[in-house]
Amino acid sequence: MGRLNISSSTLTSQNQGGGNSKAGLPSTIGLGPFSWRITRRRTNYCCINGNIHATGGNDEVITYTGFTGGVVSTLLSGSIIVGGSFTAFNGKPRNGFIKLNDDGSPDTVFNTNLGTGFTRTGEYPFSISSIIKDHSGNYIIGGIFDKFKDQSANNIIKLDNLGNIDIDFSTNVFGGGENGFTNNSSNAVVGSIIEDQSGNYIIGGEFNKFRDQSANNIIKLDSSGNIDVDFSNNVFGNGENGFTFNGNTDVGVISIIEDQSGNYIIGGKFDKFRDQSANSIIKLDSSGNIDVDFSNNVFGNGENGFTIAGFDVTAAVISIIEDQSGNYIIGGRFNQFRDQSANCIIKLDSSGNIDVDFSNNVFGGGKNGFTNEVYSIIEDQSGNYIIGGKFDQFRDQSANHIIKLYKDGKRAVYPDWKII
Repeated sequence: MGRLNISSSTLTSQNQGGGNSKAGLPSTIGLGPFSWRITRRRTNYCCINGNIHATGGNDEVITYTGFTGGVVSTLLSGSIIVGGSFTAFNGKPRNGFIKLNDDGSPDTVFNTNLGTGFTRTGEYPFSISSIIKDHSGNYIIGGIFDKFKDQSANNIIKLDNLGNIDIDFSTNVFGGGENGFTNNSSNAVVGSIIEDQSGNYIIGGEFNKFRDQSANNIIKLDSSGNIDVDFSNNVFGNGENGFTFNGNTDVGVISIIEDQSGNYIIGGKFDKFRDQSANSIIKLDSSGNIDVDFSNNVFGNGENGFTIAGFDVTAAVISIIEDQSGNYIIGGRFNQFRDQSANCIIKLDSSGNIDVDFSNNVFGGGKNGFTNEVYSIIEDQSGNYIIGGKFDQFRDQSANHIIKLYKDGKRAVYPDWKII
């Protein structure tokens, strides 16, 4: 007599609640705990005189809980790299960072090398805000934390493609008893990281020192973690302060891009750069010098760049992209640009001039554009813009948190866009 075990599975899902994000900072994705349950039915069979007969069996219930203990705040494409404030994945400890295979299962080798992952002492818990993969396949990870694998790692760490710490980088950033990123008035946060065309890292957030040197909300490092001295001298030299906000401690860099010409466009919560007007945006060359033409067009003649009127909150640029034509699409928390209506979005050319056709299609006819904050913008292959955020209307019509605009600012509708 031979015996077979044959399994079949039934899949059900259980949504266990929503997530939240750190006040004042956008969350790329705010997913709360989510679980799914697989009932695996095992039926035993036996073969008697050439016939197969069922002889009973049992049900085995396996619950996959996904991420618990926090939220997922950032994802990296190319491979499934997940960061956030979660403390477990599928019921097993996993502090803030994990790599998944294409089928959603954990990458065992990579995740084993992460050890205890990210931790933080003090009032606020750890959270991962930004992850990039550089051209060499390493991961640079920023957020709110002070340790990784029980080693000092104030708000940044660099890992190789297997999840091991880059020792040279950590030694240059944290060695000699120095502290990486710190903030005198509040908790330091690394919120934005890019790798530029030369392989350097431009890092922004809420901090005022790096290795105990002045670094108001931005720093440029080479791939080994060394400070780019020329950049820092141009940004912080002669006693000037980098990014500031009229004495307000709630100041920070939220978004950084490098454009096709190698310039950096930087957005966030600030109103000055090197003691000059810079309401929520600035354009710098690769050495940290201000693009004067851009600033004149954005802030010239006493106008204010990005502002928010009628609300007891501060303006902030949260998302910036450069499109295929070299224009900048800018989203965030604001309702005016150069004292003109610009509810949460604007399109500028590379010199900082408003794209009038786009603005007319978005704000024309007394309509209001977006009713709440824009958090994320991407451009599709056809040059159209997919925009996500906190809004629920666009031009006084329903638009729950995501919308597609053509490059001229007109709204895409069915059948070109099937989300209503």
